[in-house]
Amino acid sequence: MTMRGEVLALGGLDGYMNWDEYFGSAVHVWDVELMQRRRQIVISRGRAEQEDTLAGIALNSNGGLLATVTQDGRLQLWNTTNGDQVTEFNLGARQITQLAFSPDDRLLAILSESETAIWDIHSLERQAQIDVRDFSAVTTH
Repeated sequence: MTMRGEVLALGGLDGYMNWDEYFGSAVHVWDVELMQRRRQIVISRGRAEQEDTLAGIALNSNGGLLATVTQDGRLQLWNTTNGDQVTEFNLGARQITQLAFSPDDRLLAILSESETAIWDIHSLERQAQIDVRDFSAVTTH
């Protein structure tokens, strides 16, 4: 779950009845003021044990851009107004636990079990990397 202004995004399993009938991951985008769901953004379709299930979500400062990442490291950016995918990029990372936009919405911090990587969302280039096991090992690009 992530919230920015009047936009709330809830991510998780979508359309499942029980473990054997899992249909995929989705994010539901809500208008908090109107208490209405704006849209459903389908992230993956498949079985729960697959690596394309949702691992993290983040909204930018005005709630207009949603970042999602799957367990296999597939980063997707979505327009929350119309539900269109803006871009998709394979991070090549696993065990991602959190995402967060910078205050100016230019950078995205991606935390995994071993590192925090800072990515420029326009160029899709890694700007910095911090080894979370050794904070003295900061690398900039």
